[in-house]
Amino acid sequence: MMPVLQAQPADGAIACLTRLLTNELAAVASYHQACHGFATAWDTDWGICQTAHQTQADLLTARLHVLGGYAPTGADPWPAVVAALATVDAGDGLRLVHGALRSGEDRGLADYLGRQPNLDGASAQMVQEQILPSQFLAHEAMRRICGQRVLSLMAGGV
Repeated sequence: MMPVLQAQPADGAIACLTRLLTNELAAVASYHQACHGFATAWDTDWGICQTAHQTQADLLTARLHVLGGYAPTGADPWPAVVAALATVDAGDGLRLVHGALRSGEDRGLADYLGRQPNLDGASAQMVQEQILPSQFLAHEAMRRICGQRVLSLMAGGV
């Protein structure tokens, strides 16, 4: 009779961290494309969000290495951002990109909150103490940016 292979306790955490890292790398790629697709007053905020996601990706990469996991090095941008950038015109394209980035932030925050129970103790602590505060800031930054965009449109701006 062959022995049954059992998953190592860290295997679930590694899979979860890998998924979170892939999402962070996609966020970095999305903000990179958005920043290069538009020259707007919100570029600085988009850059801050991109930097926050890169920092989160670096933390996840380091944790994966500690657990003996493989860290992906890149990911495609969020499909909604790519689609929005394909419609680039000064008005609708920017609105669609804002919406796509905000939607990505919503999904990213929900993913972190939903996956915490699947993490080992040290990984969950890292997410709670180091990643979630930054994730909340990026999420709120996109909500603020989208709010500024609405106010600008209401005032007759582009």
